[in-house]
Amino acid sequence: MSTMHDRSSAESSARDYISRYLGPAVTLVDQTVSLYDRSLDAIAEHARPGAAAKVGVILTSRLANDIRVCSLSAQLGYGIQALALGATIFEIVGALCHVGDSESRAIEWAKHADVRHTYPRKVEEGIEAALRSLGVFSPTMKENWRRAYTFMCTAKHANPRTSMLHGLRIDLSGFSFLCGPDPSAYGVAMSAEALYNAIFFGVPGVHAALGHCSEESLRVPLRAEALRLSEALHGLESWFTELSKAAEEESAHGAVTEGQVSAIVSALDSEAKRLRHEAGRLEGETERLRLETERMRRAASGPRCDD
Repeated sequence: MSTMHDRSSAESSARDYISRYLGPAVTLVDQTVSLYDRSLDAIAEHARPGAAAKVGVILTSRLANDIRVCSLSAQLGYGIQALALGATIFEIVGALCHVGDSESRAIEWAKHADVRHTYPRKVEEGIEAALRSLGVFSPTMKENWRRAYTFMCTAKHANPRTSMLHGLRIDLSGFSFLCGPDPSAYGVAMSAEALYNAIFFGVPGVHAALGHCSEESLRVPLRAEALRLSEALHGLESWFTELSKAAEEESAHGAVTEGQVSAIVSALDSEAKRLRHEAGRLEGETERLRLETERMRRAASGPRCDD
């Protein structure tokens, strides 16, 4: 059984190892968080009047924190957890852009009390609002965003396929289960994906948030910085491709492949059938013993002949 000391040691080792691969993205995500902090200062000092700006500050503050925690998790080797936060970042950016400068939507957001659904209720509304805030009206781009969100949600909702790939390894000694940070090529790729998405979707968020700053002399250079970060992220495409390729190669030599998943499912199904058969046998044996016990009890309590 692992201890907190073991986990802390594993996290430290994972961070030292993973940092060699995540460096370019970590630099950009730190700059993104810094941009959020400076944008929040600008909005706080020169906020537009009304409810929309207040909601904007709440959501922007949350985004700054989530992006920061996403980065820390990714660097510690918790790529799946970081990717789940990426889905949340995506949703908050959508809400921020959907509310925008609309007073009526800001009031709707503040009064929203349905704990079963978020606001806006449909993710597509948030996607459309975010793209619209950037002046993008491409159906292809909308579909790309939706697919990215769907993939992040496989981590957020513990999709069995993603959970199997993440939590189970196969080598010559058999199966092994992962508990703690994952410094494997697959884990590094997931951490990289989380950082990439945190920046990719976080930048439109800060762009929209600055709409609540009334001071143009502050708003313009900060939005220019957001654009620079987006361009710098595009420059990391080859870096990201290499990490993904390494994860695919590892998948062929240790991580669970598609064929292995089928084999595992088949093995689990066979084991379930064996357990059902054993349970049936035990149930029959229990019933036999019950009847035997009842017979012995009746025999012991029957009439006796006195001498």
